[in-house]
Amino acid sequence: MPFPGGGCQTCRDRRIKCDKAQPICQRCIKSRRTCYGMRDHQVWHTENAYASRQEKRPRGPRSMKMNLTVSYKPADLKTYAVAYFMHNYLQAPHNVPDIVKDVTRGCIAVLPSAPWCSILDLAVSSLALAIFSRTQNYPRATVVASATYHRLLQVAQTAIHYLTPENVDSCLLAVFFMGRYEDSVYHPPTKYPFIHASPSFSHHDGAWAILKVWNDQLSADRPATNVIKHTRRGLLRSALMRNLALPRWVHDGTFFTEHGLELEYDRIITGLLNLRHRLFTLINEITARGACQKTELISILEQLDEESRTLDLDLETCISHVPDAWHQVQEHTLSNADLPSWPSANFYAPTLYSYPSPAYAAFWGQYNATRMLIKSTRLRILALHNPDNSSLKEKLLSDIQSVSEALAAIVPFALQRFKLVENTLSSASPGVSITLNLKEEIKPADASLVVWPLTIVSGLNELAKRHVRFDVDELARLAVRAAEAASNGPRTCISIEKMADGMHNKAIRFTMDNGFQAVGKVPNPNAGLPHFTTASEVATMDFMSNVLGTPVPKVLSWSSSTDNPVAAEYILMENARGVPLSSLWDKLGAPVKFKVLEKVASYQKLWSQVCFSQYGSLYYRSDLDQSSPNLRYTDKDGNHAVDERFGVGPSVSRQNIDDGRAKLDFDRGPWDTVDAYERATGEREAYCIKSMEQLPRSPIAIHYSGTYQPSRETKLFAIESYLKVVNLLLPEDDDISASCIWHDDLHIENVFVNPEDPSEICAFIDWQSTELAPLYHHTIEPYILDYNGPPLEGLLDRPELADVKALFQDEHDQAIATRKAESLFTSMSLLALYRYLLHKRIPRLFKALEFRQTNCFDLLLFARNLLVDGEATYLGLLAKQQEENWAGVPRILRTGTKAPLTFSHDVLRKIKSDSAGASAAMALMGDVQRMIGSQYFQGRGLVSHAQFAELERILPKARDDFVRAHARNEKEELELSRAWPFDLPDRGAQRNAIA
Repeated sequence: MPFPGGGCQTCRDRRIKCDKAQPICQRCIKSRRTCYGMRDHQVWHTENAYASRQEKRPRGPRSMKMNLTVSYKPADLKTYAVAYFMHNYLQAPHNVPDIVKDVTRGCIAVLPSAPWCSILDLAVSSLALAIFSRTQNYPRATVVASATYHRLLQVAQTAIHYLTPENVDSCLLAVFFMGRYEDSVYHPPTKYPFIHASPSFSHHDGAWAILKVWNDQLSADRPATNVIKHTRRGLLRSALMRNLALPRWVHDGTFFTEHGLELEYDRIITGLLNLRHRLFTLINEITARGACQKTELISILEQLDEESRTLDLDLETCISHVPDAWHQVQEHTLSNADLPSWPSANFYAPTLYSYPSPAYAAFWGQYNATRMLIKSTRLRILALHNPDNSSLKEKLLSDIQSVSEALAAIVPFALQRFKLVENTLSSASPGVSITLNLKEEIKPADASLVVWPLTIVSGLNELAKRHVRFDVDELARLAVRAAEAASNGPRTCISIEKMADGMHNKAIRFTMDNGFQAVGKVPNPNAGLPHFTTASEVATMDFMSNVLGTPVPKVLSWSSSTDNPVAAEYILMENARGVPLSSLWDKLGAPVKFKVLEKVASYQKLWSQVCFSQYGSLYYRSDLDQSSPNLRYTDKDGNHAVDERFGVGPSVSRQNIDDGRAKLDFDRGPWDTVDAYERATGEREAYCIKSMEQLPRSPIAIHYSGTYQPSRETKLFAIESYLKVVNLLLPEDDDISASCIWHDDLHIENVFVNPEDPSEICAFIDWQSTELAPLYHHTIEPYILDYNGPPLEGLLDRPELADVKALFQDEHDQAIATRKAESLFTSMSLLALYRYLLHKRIPRLFKALEFRQTNCFDLLLFARNLLVDGEATYLGLLAKQQEENWAGVPRILRTGTKAPLTFSHDVLRKIKSDSAGASAAMALMGDVQRMIGSQYFQGRGLVSHAQFAELERILPKARDDFVRAHARNEKEELELSRAWPFDLPDRGAQRNAIA
């Protein structure tokens, strides 16, 4: 059988014609094979020995892997290995910004191709041979690599000892290649998640020494070159991974020819590096010798915190100087048709981002990783300085989560796991679509773009608050099993859809081949108490559905323990029928909206008629102590009922969980009387105030030296006063004090309706944190009725259209003014109609509404959050009652009870002063709200992608305007800047909201 007469050995072995290109032929490049180059001598294939009958052909199927006997000359092997290495590992992708290049890829291209000095030639050759041996499964290359590296060590000893301006670049590069060589043949384990053990670190220390010699002795004759600049960058990365301190002589990036955007980023990295070194040194000292003097420690931590905030702002400023072309990003979503179940090896989620070039994706990956590291550092500082500031901790965790998701969405494009295709043939759907590219191997040159960003975030372990690990495959298997039980036949899961994350849960929708859908819900660690939160939610849904007849999704499977195949607590339930009311509400007319509200009221009437013997949360008795009594309640007909399946246990309401309360051990119930329930509120707040090292920050006020400043003493005094009057504040009508079960979060996302008839409610969802509480504490008016506008004065007052239109008289466009007025009038009218409906049809609920308008209710309600804010205002309310002889407390007037407490004149004077200062602090937050817009103060600060773009523009200017408007001196400028309630937005994390 004839063979091709010439060409590379690879093409000859494949029996195809070679184009004989050097050093790698195009045939091999296109087929992604290793080109072994041209041969000076004939190579005999073992098949020829069989054909010539020199050897006996073995019986059985012919092997697809042909056994080649090839004689490689060592010199040729080195040439092939270096060519392979240069082509696959050092050839940088097109248009890579200089800011993301590493030391080798950033410098080899600028070196003369020949002749290389001996040390660099040996360094590249040894690494190339080692990689060639491993990737091409050619063991002999390992032997040659080892011999080459041994020779390199001898040459390096001489070259580095006699450094000159001419060889310093080659020596620096050689040292880095030596480190990579040892990394490729030796991988030590590490027990520290962020301190990546690496043999190359010792070589990096050698590079520091070479750079120091250049700085001290050679820099006058040879200014910093491209190699020296990139070497310093590489060493900064190495130091950051090891939490090392930087010597002073290396701080100034301008001396190493950094400039422009690269210099800005360089200063951020050096600042972050030094900050983390000082932080971890402090942590080690505290661990080894205990905390130092408290005042000294606080001072150090305040300085570190200020520096970390400054770095965050500096990074934001740096990003504002990025060229516009780098900001061009498109968001894509993998559909079920593209990928029914996306493989985690390639995609974290179905949301992907693409850029004009993978090189730009590399930059944003580096930005996101840096942002995460800064936020993580701030969390470390917060854990020492202010561990109980749960609001700031939650904010930082939320920021890290959003940035990490953005980073994960960037990586697939950087690795070219999908390609963009222009829809030129379809006029119906023009634009760009994506094509998955999973069969091709990831190119090392592409991987290099994301190695550094992923390396620096791989060890971050502060994400536990919002991060929960669980086995999606096991959850999918449970969903399939439930679908099979429902349909009495085998089923297959054809789609796994990650739903939008909530504040406290992860949710995934599973779709089967017959259309059956199930939703898996996994609570985040911030959802509440382990076991109790999940167990109570499941029992509540069971009771609401099977006892009260309220439409809720059916629970298919659940576990309140992490000891299960999913490795997390979970609830697997049927997907709610119908559509969210939010998808229809704005399109519905007022009559249809009122029909929906009538239906909601009918369920609330039922809930109010069922009264329990205890206050707390509902559970299966099997999830409580064996001594827990059976559930006792009065049904809607007034009959006493006992249910052995259920019991009342600890309350899982948000007031017992939020702002750091979840970590503390206090009385969570159950309670037998409403007095015990309300008294436990005060005792809980007092215990938390005494136990927390740092009190939570108020979300409704901005405190500084010009306003009231919260103190433990004032908070505890307010609670002591509350406990003296609490029994007198309770309503005299026992009907509205009864323990009732309720859905306290009825907004338009939690109500599912029939799209053909929206007045038919298909399901109420989200029963997490449900509490058996006094009826007057429940949300009688559902959040569906919320609107932005003036409140109705009385419970039975109705809005006047003329008054509403007057609110928009300054609107320039009369048509817009009319539309806004009519919309607001409709919303206010719906609320008025709902109240009238309760007044006529459900008087018990209307009585609860009336009590909620009283001073007594205000004093009960405000006491629930004195840990966080409101103590000065609370004492002001009590002082006002004293001045009015307790006219707002009917029990005192009716019974003639002696005043429960009396404030002295001095105390009254201080209360009034503090109350005025608290009002000023809340007014400051009101100013911020007006500057930014009330829409950004809803949903705990969560905003849509569209809103975020506007927020980016507003927030920095609003902060500067706020400080300038209220600060009277430099001291107050600093105080107000620190008291500013919002961090500047994460540009890179949310830049993906791009049109």
